Formats: sequence, structure tokens, C-alpha cells
Amino acid sequence: MLANGDVVTLSSGRKIQIEGNVFFGAQGQAYVAIDSKTRQKGVLKVMNGHMEKNALLKRTNFLISAHLQAACPVLYAPIDVLNSGKLVGHFSPFATGICL
Repeated sequence: MLANGDVVTLSSGRKIQIEGNVFFGAQGQAYVAIDSKTRQKGVLKVMNGHMEKNALLKRTNFLISAHLQAACPVLYAPIDVLNSGKLVGHFSPFATGICL
């Protein structure tokens, strides 16, 4: 479990800081996070340990490589992977505009 203020390094070298917890669910936890360099806010989704790690990484890498945001501006796919020891997940930017 991550806490406010924790800094996580993603696969690309991007460092993000946890700003708060959004949700705990069956697949994992979601945290509000901010890119330490660009100040871009987003969501870090950390998957639970019972999920199959290689399948998760394969799925996330596919979503990143598909460049979904270029194809459709309302889709906000993951832009980076978390693969650090027991922590596996991904970081996705927040959509621009007003949140529902």
C-alpha cells in the first residue's frame, strides 16, 4: 500500500508522487499521483498481488503502444508502467476539462 507523499519510479524513469487514495477494489488500488517533472496529474493503478503479473504487463504495454489518445481524444490509456518488485500497475493522465 502506498501513502501520500510516496514517490514511485515507473519503467520509463518517470517519477510520480502519490497525492491521495482514490479507490480500493477487487483488481487493486487507484491513487491520485503527479509527475514530479511535468506536474501532470493522473491516476496510478496498482494491481493486487493475486493478478497474473506477466499478463498485466503485456496488456498495459499493448495499451501504451496503441496510442489510443491519438486515435480518439476522449480515451486516456496508460502512458507508463509500474513494475517494481511486488508493485505492478500503470499511470494514466487525467482527462482535461470538467470532471463528472
